[in-house]
Amino acid sequence: MVEERFLSAARQQTGTADADLQNALGILYNLSRNYERAVECIKLAIASRPEDARLWNRLGATLANGDRTPEAVAAYREALKRYPLYVRARYNLGISCLHLNSYRRA
Repeated sequence: MVEERFLSAARQQTGTADADLQNALGILYNLSRNYERAVECIKLAIASRPEDARLWNRLGATLANGDRTPEAVAAYREALKRYPLYVRARYNLGISCLHLNSYRRA
């Protein structure tokens, strides 16, 4: 099973979490709709690479998938702080704001 291989690799790590490995685990958990675990993994990836706008956007998308839209908005804003021209993050932010009926913020 793919998940077990990634988990085994994560267990073998010492020190700081590998951002790419945690990101991959986050994607796997997201695909299986285990959003809480996905968020945990993506946050570990962000701890290793806090300036990575792509990780912040992925966190936002995962939070939105888990019906945590206000937190998703904050994550998308973090992505846009790091890369203001990130179109996908801006789009995701707009969709999340619409879900919150925050039309002016969208």
